[in-house]
Amino acid sequence: MPKTVIAIPTYNERKNVELLIPKLFDALKECHVLIVDDNSPDGTGEFIQNLKLPNLHLLSRKSKLGLGSAYLDGFKWTMEKIDPDIIIQMDADFSHDVKLLPTMSKLIEDGYDLVVASRYVEGSGVKGWPFHREMISKGANSLTRLMLGLKIKDATSGFKAWSKRAIQNILESHLSSKGFEYQIESILVTSRANMKMIEIPYTFVDRQTGKSKLSSKDMLAFAASIFRMAARG
Repeated sequence: MPKTVIAIPTYNERKNVELLIPKLFDALKECHVLIVDDNSPDGTGEFIQNLKLPNLHLLSRKSKLGLGSAYLDGFKWTMEKIDPDIIIQMDADFSHDVKLLPTMSKLIEDGYDLVVASRYVEGSGVKGWPFHREMISKGANSLTRLMLGLKIKDATSGFKAWSKRAIQNILESHLSSKGFEYQIESILVTSRANMKMIEIPYTFVDRQTGKSKLSSKDMLAFAASIFRMAARG
């Protein structure tokens, strides 16, 4: 069996992780779960620490330092401590369907370096988003394809599975992205390394509990980062 780690960044996700963690271990029986918590005021980190499950791990950070840096810190920790064959990144808010985890893991086993769970390929969908939010997301992906030449239709997806060599390439590439723009830059360096990628459909469901972490400031930084990446070639 390949060694699989599910990496989840959290900030005030105490109620969600309590429900999510048993579902993850049901979906992938022998996986490891890493929670990267940014000192959540609601006690998310303390809750994880007190569970004391053998394959559940906590990486605590001192403050809210950004989604991209959370994943990069989590990947580095995972490679040093667990040395997995597969890393799956996902959100804690149930917007990403845990039933898709075995399929994503199997595709990495079959030779893909990146599996993107996509909202914008045939058979996929989005539930619970207002019209303007969906238009912003589609516009960001259109801009990404136009400016960076990526063929992935949902480059902003946060639900991805990576091979070990893809993660090594990301860490060696020293990504500059600290926030949501990480989603694009991580795919970009994987594409430029000529690694094998695939998109699979899923239905994104907007969070039912807690608040979205994506602010207007994040959206502006995200758009600016696309132009910076294009300018750097």
